[in-house]
Amino acid sequence: MENTANKQIPCVEGWFTMNSEDPRLIGGRCKSCGDHFFPKVSICRNPYCKKTEPVEEVLLSRRGTLYTFTVNHYKPPAPYHSPDPFVPYANGIVELPEGLMVQGQIASGYDEKNLKVGSEMELILDKLYDDEKGNEVITWKFKPVSG
Repeated sequence: MENTANKQIPCVEGWFTMNSEDPRLIGGRCKSCGDHFFPKVSICRNPYCKKTEPVEEVLLSRRGTLYTFTVNHYKPPAPYHSPDPFVPYANGIVELPEGLMVQGQIASGYDEKNLKVGSEMELILDKLYDDEKGNEVITWKFKPVSG
């Protein structure tokens, strides 16, 4: 009998690892000036960099600090895939130790009234939606670090 189990696929190929135990965003680091980028780039974007060395691919830190957040109480237009009925969700910007600020959804199950700017956040993988073939489309999200 054929295995018809659904697969987990990334929402954007090459932007994050699919390791659920230790998920990481895939960025770049300029070997000339040390600046980090997400998503990864082929040429350093720092206008003051001499660009004598290439940009290398690096795995970014999983933890960072919540810089700001907002709660979306409206259903965005397509191509956003929302549950039916629509459920409000939080988006946050997390500052990583590498000096980057990365936007991502806040994982469901966390009351936005308990979110605080300056809180430690951790990157996780979570389902974004099911595609037309029944695959789980996975993205990165942030959750507060407990304790």
